[in-house]
Amino acid sequence: MYGLVTIARPSKALTLNAVENDVNLATKFGNPTYPLNAIAKITANKGSTGSNPSVRTGTTWKAGTILIVINQASLTGATGTTGSPGSAGNNGSGGAGGRGGQSFPNIAGAAGSSGGAGTSGSPGGPGGNGAPGFQADAVSGVKILVDNGAGTISGGPAGPGGPGGTKGAGGGGGGGGGGAQIP
Repeated sequence: MYGLVTIARPSKALTLNAVENDVNLATKFGNPTYPLNAIAKITANKGSTGSNPSVRTGTTWKAGTILIVINQASLTGATGTTGSPGSAGNNGSGGAGGRGGQSFPNIAGAAGSSGGAGTSGSPGGPGGNGAPGFQADAVSGVKILVDNGAGTISGGPAGPGGPGGTKGAGGGGGGGGGGAQIP
């Protein structure tokens, strides 16, 4: 009869008890070159910068590794980027010129009309997505278990929308009519 053979393999435990950003667990474990049982206990809050997750498992684990993450803190992704500004509105049209004067009867020229109003600018673009609070990177043959019983994992909020474009300038008023020539 054949029995199962137990193969001994290394185990390594690490407690992450400092507040920090952009944590890569494979890097924290020294990028092992062999499969192992890795236990990461997170006891201090983690944040992120830019689009990076606050904690990621990393991609350098070797097949056969079992990674256990015990989270007892808050893992929070960064806020997304601000949306792009809207484009400016178009300028208004110029006003019409005034009517010229008459010599008989003596009538002065009329004032030109006001220019048209400029149009409103377009709305700003939407804000960017927030960063993830935790990312389990896909590595073939690696098992990842996450115990989040006492912790929280939150993606960052979306960034604010961009500012609306400025309103276009009003058009210039029309010129006044010419004066009458009296003979």
